[in-house]
Amino acid sequence: MSSFKNIRNKNNPLKFLIAKILIRTKLCTLFTITQDHYVLKFHPTSLARDKWVDADYRHAAEDNFFLDYVKKNNTVIDVGANIGTVTLLLANIVGKNGNVYSIEPHPTTYKYLFENIKLNNFENITTFNIALGEKSTQVSFSNFKSDDQNKILNLESKLSIKMSKLDDLPIKENTIDLLKIDTIGYEKFVLLGANSLLKKCKVVQFPIGGAYHKFSDYYGYDFKEVLDLLRKNNFGLYSYDQKKTLSEILDYTIPPEGDLLAIADINDFLIRTGYSQKA
Repeated sequence: MSSFKNIRNKNNPLKFLIAKILIRTKLCTLFTITQDHYVLKFHPTSLARDKWVDADYRHAAEDNFFLDYVKKNNTVIDVGANIGTVTLLLANIVGKNGNVYSIEPHPTTYKYLFENIKLNNFENITTFNIALGEKSTQVSFSNFKSDDQNKILNLESKLSIKMSKLDDLPIKENTIDLLKIDTIGYEKFVLLGANSLLKKCKVVQFPIGGAYHKFSDYYGYDFKEVLDLLRKNNFGLYSYDQKKTLSEILDYTIPPEGDLLAIADINDFLIRTGYSQKA
């Protein structure tokens, strides 16, 4: 009964039911999903399903900010790429002379990411099938059907993933225009493994609003530590809204919704994006 109620609550319940049947019968991969800037294969994942059901569906990590900020020939890094919705958008924006580094730890999700890159014929993306943290080691990883909820575990699991530091990846550009992180609470450790890279990074962006920042509790730290770490690396911290207005975070007040921007040069950012800043 609860499953039926869940289906009825969807925006397009009939198409959602068809999508579940297509995934169950593995016929979903015969379909593609056309977005404004790229095409996805309908892989058996919750994110692909939701986009097939509703072409306007946006995952939490997807945001118009990328269109406003990222420019041609930029170098950007997508940590926690999932099936590639942000990676593909960024690759389209930066063009053939730009660079996108895309990192996805879960092996099956990485396979879907790689297939979506091939489907779009992008040749400006370098991918890594690893987890990122503060050291090089092996970590346990979850294997949920809800692919956007998989994360590093504090207990042993059947799935073991290689972890590396972001600083140890072969990213040689002198400037990183954007570092996007979506690691469900593991942000602190990703940043601890990126001491050198942060010095040449202009902007760091990741989800923070609502209860997202509370995922850090699972890993035994307070999200305030992430804010302190970014400030120590000379970033100003800001939230932003759909009106393209920045609000500086001067203390530890977590915005109720949206994402966090850590900006190295606020004047450069405002000129680049046309955003405004609240007094």
